[in-house]
Amino acid sequence: METPIAYNLKSVVEFVFDMRERLRSSITHEQQHAEEHKNKSKVLYDKKARSRSFEPGQEILALLPLPRNPLQAKYCGPYTILEKLGPVDYLIDTPNRRKQKRVCHVNLLKLYRRRNEKKFPNSANAVTVNVATVVPENDVGVLILALSDLKTSTPTHTKNEYLTQLQQTELDKLLANYADIFSDIHHVGLGKVQPIEKKVEALINFPRSTTRKQLQSFLGLASYYRKYIPPFAWLSAVLSDVLRKNTKFEWFE
Repeated sequence: METPIAYNLKSVVEFVFDMRERLRSSITHEQQHAEEHKNKSKVLYDKKARSRSFEPGQEILALLPLPRNPLQAKYCGPYTILEKLGPVDYLIDTPNRRKQKRVCHVNLLKLYRRRNEKKFPNSANAVTVNVATVVPENDVGVLILALSDLKTSTPTHTKNEYLTQLQQTELDKLLANYADIFSDIHHVGLGKVQPIEKKVEALINFPRSTTRKQLQSFLGLASYYRKYIPPFAWLSAVLSDVLRKNTKFEWFE
């Protein structure tokens, strides 16, 4: 049987020319689509963008990589603008860096505002708070805060000479209305720290542990103040050994 001959088959030359036209049309269509997408993204970006510019002599902060960790960056400065090289490029002075001068994009810069010493003077009189006293050294040479000081300490002092009478009244009223919140903070002053009263009372009144879970809860609560007790690991080693795997839990008086 004879096979019918297809007279509509394209030659190699026609196939190559047709493929070239199809590729050219696809590239043109893709370029138009990319241009539309770029314009759409620009419109969305410009909604929140703000025009910024600096003048030579202004102090700025620059987002620069850290000296020992170039993959991290933070705002450093203040530095000075030396020259405006273009609409978005600036030459800044960085005397404390390896490169004494460098070119930065405007997005990496922000204006540095110095404190107004007349309106906001540096006050050496900070707000005073409760100061905890300590009992003499015990047998392990550790300074432990006395619980009696927590219960008999005077209320927090908030008087400050830089507050107006109205501000002082509002502050006292705020502390009085939320005394249960401000009474649980760590009191700091004169190089001493007073811990939270409620947690100390909970630690002292913690019931005798009869199970592993209760002992774990006690150690977790006690470790909250491990920074106040340098040999905390040595003191709690006896209890921690009981919680080891394949160790029988036995509690003796």
